[in-house]
This record gives sequence, C-alpha cells and structure tokens, in this order.
Amino acid sequence: QLQKGRATLLRETEKLRAPDQTFGSILAYVYPPRFPKTFDRQGFPVLLAKAAHSLGFQWGHFMADYIVREGRPVMIEMTPRPGGDSIPDLIEAATGRDMLGIHLDIMSGRYASPQGARVSEETFASINLYANQEGILDRLDPEGLFTLPMVRKVVLKRAAGDQIFLPPEDYDRRLLGYCIVTLKPAMNPLIIKDRLQGLLGVSIIDRQEKTLK
Repeated sequence: QLQKGRATLLRETEKLRAPDQTFGSILAYVYPPRFPKTFDRQGFPVLLAKAAHSLGFQWGHFMADYIVREGRPVMIEMTPRPGGDSIPDLIEAATGRDMLGIHLDIMSGRYASPQGARVSEETFASINLYANQEGILDRLDPEGLFTLPMVRKVVLKRAAGDQIFLPPEDYDRRLLGYCIVTLKPAMNPLIIKDRLQGLLGVSIIDRQEKTLK
C-alpha cells in the first residue's frame, strides 16, 4: 500500500518455480516467505515507494514481483492490483485476512490498518496441480487429498468434460487446481506436490477416443 509517500507491506509470499514444467510455471506460493539473511527488509519499503513513484503513482494498492539476487531485490513487475493466482486463498487460510476485500477498501478510501493482525506461526503453501497429458478430462476427484492432515483447502479449476491442452498450445488449461497445505520446515514442496498428484483422482481420455464413442 502506498499512502502519503510511504509504502506499507500488507502481505508477502514466496514464489517457487516448477522445475518439471515449462519455463515460467509456478510450483507453489509459500507464506511466510523465506528471505536470505542478507536481505534488507527494513529498507525494502523505501525501494517499493521509489518504484511506485517512478511509475507516476502517488497512492494505491500494488502487487510487486521481484527476485532476490545477492541479498538485494531486483524488481520484475509492479502493478496496481492485488496478488492473483492462489495468493488470496493462501493468505486467508494462513491469516484470516481477505486480501481482495482489503484491495476494495483501499481503493474506496475505507481501509484502516488492522490492530493486532493475526500472524501465522505455521508455514503454508498453495501448490499447483498440473495435468500431465492432453485430452478431455473424464474424471477429477479430490477426495484422496483430504486423507492428508496437512491439507487445508482444495480449489479445482477444471471439471469433467473440459479440454486439456499443454504448452506451447495453451499454458492455462493444464492447471487442474491447487491445494493449500501446511508445511513443516524439512518438507520439500516439490516432493509434496508429487504426493498430492498421486492422491488426486484424474482420468484424461484421448480426444479421438471420445469422438469414436
């Protein structure tokens, strides 16, 4: 949030790339993020305010995307909107805060910083679940995911009958949904993703086979 020349951080999440997917694909978002010890967190809001001012903004609610290189943030994107993808669900599961509602309140001038906002003592992650083949989605059953105590929420983006495409033809329709889980310090999100994928009931049939039926 930028107000009166100062930037205030309302939420921070860590983005993990998916090494088994095409470039730019997201494995998970993690809250709270894990920063290098050399990262200057106190000076970071000053950098955000400068970035917003350089774009001509004097106030607003922004999403900033950056990478940390040698302990310093390198800005990739700053745009006047709330974080998308699974981030609003992740933050609500971890803290109870409605980031989309906060965005609307800020833009309408009704927002007041909460006193004693809940801070999560656990690590949460929203892990993306991707299809591994093209075709027509015949079945998508999340019931097996709820056998894991770590699972807090499952959001499905596809349903039976949907067309599934893979990159480079389409980058969005391979995403079946995401799962919000709690992570212990030693847990590897990539291994957790493989475990979740194994419990998700998925059946994808060939388009030609569907036509013949």
